[in-house]
Amino acid sequence: MKKNFNWNFDIITDWTVLGVNWFYKLIVQNLYFVLSNLLFIAMLFVFQLTLNNFPLFIIPIFLFYVSLATQFKMIEQGGKKENEISFGRYRKYYHKMIKDNWKIFLFYTFLTSFIIFEVKVLWMAQRGLLLIPLLITASFLASGMFFVFLLSSDERASQISMGQKFFSMLLVSYKLPLVTVVNMIWIIIVVFALQRFSLAYLLFLGGAINYMICLNLKRRFSVRLYFEQIEK
Repeated sequence: MKKNFNWNFDIITDWTVLGVNWFYKLIVQNLYFVLSNLLFIAMLFVFQLTLNNFPLFIIPIFLFYVSLATQFKMIEQGGKKENEISFGRYRKYYHKMIKDNWKIFLFYTFLTSFIIFEVKVLWMAQRGLLLIPLLITASFLASGMFFVFLLSSDERASQISMGQKFFSMLLVSYKLPLVTVVNMIWIIIVVFALQRFSLAYLLFLGGAINYMICLNLKRRFSVRLYFEQIEK
């Protein structure tokens, strides 16, 4: 009886430690995410995100994608003891992600600009039904974008071309439909939340949402195994 009690107590202790550790990482990752998007948040409080003001948001959107990918890098490297979660290491990863993957961030910045422009045009033209397929397509592309960011978190990503990354994104998205659908649900929830809350407020939770999406990706997809197959 005592042995069973000790065994149950050990399980509860282990789960408590894991839960506290997970919550701590979530809070810290979200804090770093918010700090790296202060420019975006400040501009949203000063300017409205309209078509006329949109050029002002090109750089903040670019840096927003950098922060998403940097968080993926932190999570991917977090399992190594020497890679503690510190703001100094976050800054190091942030600069490296810009240096190695600026073309990817630029591509998604202009893709986002195009999608927002299309949404505004359809909304002003009162073509609400056309927004549904556009939203589904945009959510699928955004889900694939997270796959690309996860691949880019590995040092070996610099050895493969942008085209190969995008092709791998499409392949993985179709091979892991459940992961893709869960990511799309997260994205659609954010889109609908934007109808009620300012983007500036949602950015304060962006790191937590991105953290959950990354965990969803890693649940079924291994960056290490991917590159091992590429190198064969």
